[in-house]
Amino acid sequence: LEGNVLAVKGIGGFHLCCDASNHEAVALLRSRKKRPNRPLAVMSFSIDDVKEFAFVSEAEEKMLKSPEAPIVILAKKRDYHLAENVAPNMTTVGVMLPYSPLHHLLLREADGRTLVMTSANVSGLPIAYKNEECRKSVGEIADFYLMHNRDILHPVDDSVVQIVKETTDFFRKSRGYVPDALFSKNNVDGIVAFGGQQKTTFTLGRNQQVFIGPHIGDLDNLNTMEHYKNELKHLLKWIEPKQEIGVIDYHPNYQTRQLVKEFSFKEVVEVQHHHAHMAACLADNDIDDEAFAIILDGTGYGLDGNIWGFEVFYGDCKNFRRLAHLQYTALPGGEACIREPWRNAVGMLFSLLGDKGFELSEQLFPSHKQALPVLRAMIEKGMNTVYAGTCGRLFDAVSSMIGLCDKSTYDGEAAIRLSELANLNLPVEAYSYEIQEHEQKLLFNFSKMLLQIVDDLAREKDVIEISTAFHETIVQALVDGMNRLHQTFPQYNKKIVLSGGSFHNRYLKERLIDCLSAAGFEVFTHQRIPCNDGGLSYGQLMVAAAKRKGITCV
Repeated sequence: LEGNVLAVKGIGGFHLCCDASNHEAVALLRSRKKRPNRPLAVMSFSIDDVKEFAFVSEAEEKMLKSPEAPIVILAKKRDYHLAENVAPNMTTVGVMLPYSPLHHLLLREADGRTLVMTSANVSGLPIAYKNEECRKSVGEIADFYLMHNRDILHPVDDSVVQIVKETTDFFRKSRGYVPDALFSKNNVDGIVAFGGQQKTTFTLGRNQQVFIGPHIGDLDNLNTMEHYKNELKHLLKWIEPKQEIGVIDYHPNYQTRQLVKEFSFKEVVEVQHHHAHMAACLADNDIDDEAFAIILDGTGYGLDGNIWGFEVFYGDCKNFRRLAHLQYTALPGGEACIREPWRNAVGMLFSLLGDKGFELSEQLFPSHKQALPVLRAMIEKGMNTVYAGTCGRLFDAVSSMIGLCDKSTYDGEAAIRLSELANLNLPVEAYSYEIQEHEQKLLFNFSKMLLQIVDDLAREKDVIEISTAFHETIVQALVDGMNRLHQTFPQYNKKIVLSGGSFHNRYLKERLIDCLSAAGFEVFTHQRIPCNDGGLSYGQLMVAAAKRKGITCV
């Protein structure tokens, strides 16, 4: 309450805690944690306290009060009284209630104030959970420590959910939910799936039971890799499944490709990233026949060597056929375009519009004018340039074009800030788009939309209207594409599964469900598994099970 930062030992690890209504205290925590913009979770003593600053539906209240006690994403009220830098540039805030006796005691003494309660770690590293290591891990962040002698054997992060159309949408499925077993209609015995590179989990199969491990995070450093290996070995020892088939992502450079070599599997199966997303949603809904899949995602290595992430598939857990995708555009500098979305926008504008796109880049990004000829040369000469057609990169490009995010300080920041502006209650007309045919596939081309967005910017149109119209364009293009595919393949089932991390976007999810349903399709979304890469290992396991038996996975 005096503005200091406290490290508090919970059930799954330490949290960093401060007064959520004190702007200076939150800024101090952000500075020390090296987390400048990413939203911070908060903990309130009661539902009544939460309702003072956020809207809480009946389903959200039930989730907050559940035994699992996850962080629930709630809409801020107009009279939101927490510090703005708790969740800057956001219309939502992540909230949880006390879930341990110590939390209850702490919040009871906090004069009714809501407290920031975020994982005790330096951003990108695993959560601190041992008394003797806490000072070493977060000694430069916390001013004081609240410890006790109840050891935590295995760290686990808080689960994060939102409620969309009265159903649970898991951003992160961890504390409270894992490793509870899920049931599979088929034999998944002896399969170990290693997940992806970001938001990764692992999944084990024993007889007809499926065990998903805890949220591990991004495999970008040695600490997280060691954390991954420790938790995997623990679950293997505890559950004691056979270890016959290892399953990894098709990407040639993911760390899991090295991890699988530390085991003695009879067979190692590679699964294309978005097929795993598709299979996860099929199995999550007990769909045992073929279906369409719309996969909207940030990054996934494609079978043609390009980066996929805006896909329409048809198939099942065993096989899939790619029917449509976003037109590829250049990413000069590769992953640098993810960290600096303006680079991605330049690559997209130049790839789609040529000289006109370069002129627009000079107009939109005057502060980067000296770098633009370098990026153009990189694209023209193919130097350090890859090609991508992903929903995440399309969102990043538009976000930077309209001035929301020049450089991302956390994963998905540009796309998240753009999505936060979209208003489901705002009537808008979609921008123009084209659906072309190329190599027996449909190609989504949004070059006309980008030109119209530039025109709207010149007319100083409100960015909320631009964002909403952009979202609506994606929805209408996908519905249009699905109608064309149904006309081309009338024998195909009209079931559609929606998967990929972009489906955390409430506007895309709600509007696609409504519009596709109105067009006669039966739409399925994730129920128990995250639509993002946290569900990837589950889908990988289902693909391997289907391929092993020569049958679909459920």
